[in-house]
Amino acid sequence: MERRESHDKLTGLYNYNAYSRFIEKLKFEPQGDWLTVMIDLDHFKLVNDTYGHLDGNEALKFFARSLYNFVKKNFAAETWLFRFGGEEFCLLIKNYSAERCFEKMDEFQEALHQRPFLTKSGQTLILSFSAGLASTKDSEQDILLMIRNADAALYIAKKSGKGRIVCPDCHF
Repeated sequence: MERRESHDKLTGLYNYNAYSRFIEKLKFEPQGDWLTVMIDLDHFKLVNDTYGHLDGNEALKFFARSLYNFVKKNFAAETWLFRFGGEEFCLLIKNYSAERCFEKMDEFQEALHQRPFLTKSGQTLILSFSAGLASTKDSEQDILLMIRNADAALYIAKKSGKGRIVCPDCHF
């Protein structure tokens, strides 16, 4: 019962309810520097409209599994991955460099391009995502402001052509 309340039925990732409880806890006990990545699959409505919702669901599962495996393999930090709903995801990372995270997310984007999703009918789909990244470290900001900043950066990424990662906190 507890797993059903905290995990997304389709992807198996933590769901929005789990995210809300986690953020509520962090508001009062931040315990370290935090980084968040807001992720949105690009042109996903087109996938559903072209191939149908069953293939769309399979594409979401493919993306979620790929992201989960990439994060577990490539991030040497405590991480939490959530599905917000639809084609939106959130990654929370404790005590990790924004610049390094940006590089890793860029690597994940490239990995998605190298390994396309195949529909039931054998069509090849190259999935891409847009992401906004923000942290609490440099600005001593609170968790909620960090999330708002990551969401605003995601909006900029989507508006500037999709397939992009925007990180105002990165110092390259």
